[in-house]
Amino acid sequence: MMPPPPYGAAPPGPYGQPQSPGGFPPPAPGSGPPQNVFLAIGVALLCAVLAAFLYGVLLHALFDESKEEFRVVGYAGALVGVLVGLGPAFFAKRNWAVYILGAVLSLAAVWLGELYGMAMVYSDHYTAGVLTTHEIFFQDFAELVDIWREISGPENYVWLFLAPAVALGFCRSVARKAQV
Repeated sequence: MMPPPPYGAAPPGPYGQPQSPGGFPPPAPGSGPPQNVFLAIGVALLCAVLAAFLYGVLLHALFDESKEEFRVVGYAGALVGVLVGLGPAFFAKRNWAVYILGAVLSLAAVWLGELYGMAMVYSDHYTAGVLTTHEIFFQDFAELVDIWREISGPENYVWLFLAPAVALGFCRSVARKAQV
């Protein structure tokens, strides 16, 4: 005959194993949060396209006609990083491959946003409306990239790489808060 279980312990199950409370086995350890990788990538792509367009519009709005130069948009790159990082942060928690993809997409969004903003400025101010923004952006893309290389300084690259850093930081902070 078996001795009675200690006070407060679960009674033994069949074959002498202790039974979990409720009679059901506990969930598997380390299963992690639910993930939807394809939704995370889709949301990141959609946000990257939207952020690139909005960044270009902002760059066009901040163009200084008197000096014929672009004002540095700076912290708008951080907003692009947060916007693109929304999908990976909330739909693919603790999935670093998707986090890195979001960072790359945010870098591409800032760069394409700068090019699109330049195309908008050149369409409005230098072609007198003969060429549209889309014609400049899609048909003269190589020339647009060459012009961007000529006019961009070191600060452009700092702001350019701010977006992926913020995207990764945002994803990581959301993952940390989900653990608590």
